[in-house]
Amino acid sequence: MNHQKRQTDKNELGNLKIMKKLRAKIIVTATLVLCLALTGLGTAYATKMFGLKDQIMGDKSQITILVPVENGTFVETLIPSDTISLQGYAESKEYQAASEWNTFLDQNLTRLVSKVGNGPTGLEEKYAGYSVYTQEMADKLEAVTAKYGLKLHTSIRHFYDEKELSQVAGKDIFLGETNKVEGGYIYDDGTFRYDGGARLSNGISFAYQLGYCRKGVFDAVYLNIGNANDYKEWSYKTTGGVVVTLAVGPHSSLVIANLDKAFVTINVLPEISADFEPQTGYKISEADLETFADSIDFSKLD
Repeated sequence: MNHQKRQTDKNELGNLKIMKKLRAKIIVTATLVLCLALTGLGTAYATKMFGLKDQIMGDKSQITILVPVENGTFVETLIPSDTISLQGYAESKEYQAASEWNTFLDQNLTRLVSKVGNGPTGLEEKYAGYSVYTQEMADKLEAVTAKYGLKLHTSIRHFYDEKELSQVAGKDIFLGETNKVEGGYIYDDGTFRYDGGARLSNGISFAYQLGYCRKGVFDAVYLNIGNANDYKEWSYKTTGGVVVTLAVGPHSSLVIANLDKAFVTINVLPEISADFEPQTGYKISEADLETFADSIDFSKLD
């Protein structure tokens, strides 16, 4: 058993291919936002303003990111970071359950893991999606999900391309020709995540990670996003007619869709190409982010 998985769960959104390419040190950032800001290319449709502050869980922490420098190399830099939930907005039961579980782990994890060794505990299979090491953790997890009326993940399978994702998720193809799926995983309840790459018509290329979190299900992935105040957020109606939230930050950008049946978070990583190689000298523009959002049919994800 690897007790370092707790930190990995908090810092990563999806599959491992991007992490392997960059030696597991790219800090994947995510944002759950909904705002009323107007831009020249987007229109606000919300009636209540939500932003990153509505998703923050706990106090700031220190994280290490890789900042691109010359010759396609990266330098480690320590920055303060806000941690957010990927399950929904702060008023949702999914967010509240994730926040309570996160607080419990922050307060008790060191004590709990000190009581177990590195061998199997017998809890891994039943709680495969939650890094549960002791019966006390299992009891707390069950109590939290019961309190908020949520279901637990019970099984997981992997997929390796868009066609297979469509089959295992039971959904029509929702990606345009500019996108590709490199691999990911899906739980029995329909929650899934994958690594992907996008090439826009103007030649722009970048990697991204898409997370689809079913409502009514307890999910325990949390993300460090850096400083929430560093993101520019606005609402945008895609060509498919679905209102999403877009956010541009210093090292990544986000596309967020609060659908009827799921909460979707997409981390756009402009410092990594669609081939999962480091790239420098490009920061995604607002227009590029809107073009990318238009390449996904969110109506087929609901």
